Amino acid sequence: YQKALATIHPDTLGLPEHHCPILPGVLLNLGEYTMDDTYLRAVITHNRAMGYEGEVFFFYEGLRKDNNRTARLLKHEFYR
Repeated sequence: YQKALATIHPDTLGLPEHHCPILPGVLLNLGEYTMDDTYLRAVITHNRAMGYEGEVFFFYEGLRKDNNRTARLLKHEFYR
């Protein structure tokens, strides 16, 4: 993840500071796959360390699985 993220960083792409923000995509859920909490925390923590202020989640249904587990984690730990 960290290597892939480095390739789209605005500095790497040579984008000016006032350019539209680039936000990394995070695959939360696809078929049987659901990202676990530990990896999700690591991904978001790395995003913040790289200067990203948000992310785009795919697919939003992953927020609602397991009685809104991921949505609650994000709300309480990252998006207050």
